[in-house]
Amino acid sequence: ALTIALRPLKDIGETSLKFTSLEKPSGGDDAVVDIGALMDVGLVRYAARATRSKDFAWRPAPAMIVPTSSWNMQKNVSKQFWLNFRIPNGMAPGNYRGTITITPVNATPTQLEVELEVLPFSLQRPSDLALGMTYFSPVQDAWFDEERFWQRMAAEFADMRANGFTTIQYTGIGIDDYERLDRMLRLYREAGFEQPLVLLESYGAMDRLRRDGIAWDSEDFFSSYQQSIRELLAEAERGQWPPVIINFGDEFTNSAMEEFGARVARSLKQIPGIVTSADANGYKEVSLLAPEVDIVAFNNGWAGPEGVNGDKKLLHKGTVDRIIKAGAKPWLVNIGKDRFSNGYWLWKMVNLGVRGKLEWIYRSYNGMPHNSLDAQPMRAQIVYPGPKGSIISSLDYQ
Repeated sequence: ALTIALRPLKDIGETSLKFTSLEKPSGGDDAVVDIGALMDVGLVRYAARATRSKDFAWRPAPAMIVPTSSWNMQKNVSKQFWLNFRIPNGMAPGNYRGTITITPVNATPTQLEVELEVLPFSLQRPSDLALGMTYFSPVQDAWFDEERFWQRMAAEFADMRANGFTTIQYTGIGIDDYERLDRMLRLYREAGFEQPLVLLESYGAMDRLRRDGIAWDSEDFFSSYQQSIRELLAEAERGQWPPVIINFGDEFTNSAMEEFGARVARSLKQIPGIVTSADANGYKEVSLLAPEVDIVAFNNGWAGPEGVNGDKKLLHKGTVDRIIKAGAKPWLVNIGKDRFSNGYWLWKMVNLGVRGKLEWIYRSYNGMPHNSLDAQPMRAQIVYPGPKGSIISSLDYQ
């Protein structure tokens, strides 16, 4: 990616930006690259964002990269263009040179010389790692048309795969809605995800039983919930679905229900062939669940509403070792969408034994995606829906 900030000293009107072909100085058949289909150009647009200070407020902040190669440039107003170049497989290594031409309506065009170095090796993507984000069904599209709902889902699955995700933590279709789950999982398989789908809707099913008046600490709850998961997995076998991980634990620390979570885990483990996971948010929860589940996804944790965890932090080798010793696989969950969390820190934790990483949230679900003010989680989403199934990236995503 290449970013270019423009700040005109006068109104220069509609200003376009164009990248010409790259050329390798050595010449030859592979010297010139037609970058038309390989280059995406966008402009950073601001949106309302909630401040993280004690005094809650909204402020404009750079949010999304809108696909466009031109903008009406006004005096003393800065705009930032993003140019993303997808290097094709087989592109010859070396230093390529090109020109960016900036053409305003009310000023003389300007050219910038740029250079791209293509290295003589490629990195092997670790397909054995489960890397992804929490994904909610695109309910906004369902308001308009059922097929539009599925088209949007297919487009977003394809986008996540193109950006290196190997799994999804999914919710949004009830676990007894087998027909629609079957269609979702067919799209999941067609997109080419390499790891099992993490079904966070398994926790949603627990919540639905409670809303139906079945108390979580009752025998009726445990028998009803276990039976619903048995039926789901039987349907998965009949429909030959891709592998599914039953994620029943959505941070029991937050409601001081760690013992209840461990009891649910033991109940589910009575189902032959099941693979279970839980998102843990505290030391006590990790300690109780690690011996009972297949996967424990953790973050740095917190003391909990009753302070049972004290000041114990989790993002270190000791937690990884504790989970592995208990017989589970350690994953990371919601530790950050920044470069450090997805780069050096992830590499370090994988070397210690972490086998997956999930983040909140790919695209928000309980408000209109382009209106940050109508739903609090809107500030956390990483993409926005564009026209005709296109995806508009946030700066965090890039």
